[in-house]
Amino acid sequence: MEENLGSYNDNPVNELSQLLASYSEALKTLETSTSLSSKQILSLLRLRDRIQIVIHSDAQISDADLARVVELDTQLKQNASAIFNNEHLAQLRQSLQPVDSFWWWYLDPPKKVESFASKFDWLWNVGTVACLVISTSFMTQTAQAFSTQGFDFLGVVSTIGQGTGLAFVVGGALTDRGKKAVSKTLSNIKIPPSLHAEVTFATSLALLGISYGINHNLPLVGHWYFEQAQRHESRGEWSQAFSSYKRALIFDPDDYRTQIATGFLHEKLGIFDKAIEEYDKGAAFGLTEFINA
Repeated sequence: MEENLGSYNDNPVNELSQLLASYSEALKTLETSTSLSSKQILSLLRLRDRIQIVIHSDAQISDADLARVVELDTQLKQNASAIFNNEHLAQLRQSLQPVDSFWWWYLDPPKKVESFASKFDWLWNVGTVACLVISTSFMTQTAQAFSTQGFDFLGVVSTIGQGTGLAFVVGGALTDRGKKAVSKTLSNIKIPPSLHAEVTFATSLALLGISYGINHNLPLVGHWYFEQAQRHESRGEWSQAFSSYKRALIFDPDDYRTQIATGFLHEKLGIFDKAIEEYDKGAAFGLTEFINA
């Protein structure tokens, strides 16, 4: 991008053509660079100064060259962020004091046009936080159920799956770093920035549905552990059977079938005091099976 401004010839028309070529190359660098040095910024702006001086000279500038200037200036404005974000730009202005008519020294950040949908981002964000709070409550209850007897494979998978989703959405909703990461992820899958708040809310809502669904269907998990206990018992694996029965009752405390099966297993093994203890729990509710047992 750097140019020697004194290297052009004395013919203003030819000089303008050369300056425009250099200006075009400098703008390409501006478009492709993530950050520019102060020296590069200074070279670009002084190059535009020289173009303006030539235009205001008495040379016969063609309409094509003037149209090219306008076209390149438009590119400059479109990529103005690389210039006004430069930390030394204010110092350059103060030191060189360019005239006000040299507008390229005073480029402002492009105004962000707020879409109609973006006006309701605050509402989506509030909804996201609300969903996360409720999801956390369900996940905590579920994790407690799985961890009471120690995490097994099913508990680990369930907890990690829910926790990963929660961490992703919480990070995107509550922390600046997380918001950037989520925004980058959504942009990579071609979701426009104007819809990021809505998509984050939809994700948190889906997470709420999943966490509620798992928590609401814990009795089904209890039934699965009951079946596991029955298989262990049929194979004479008494310790595993007791463990699975206990897990089944944690997920479905009102399942009398599991409770009486635990009593039967104690009775089978000759542990009569434990068997009677289990039968008494159901007999207190007047359940015939327990009274008979």
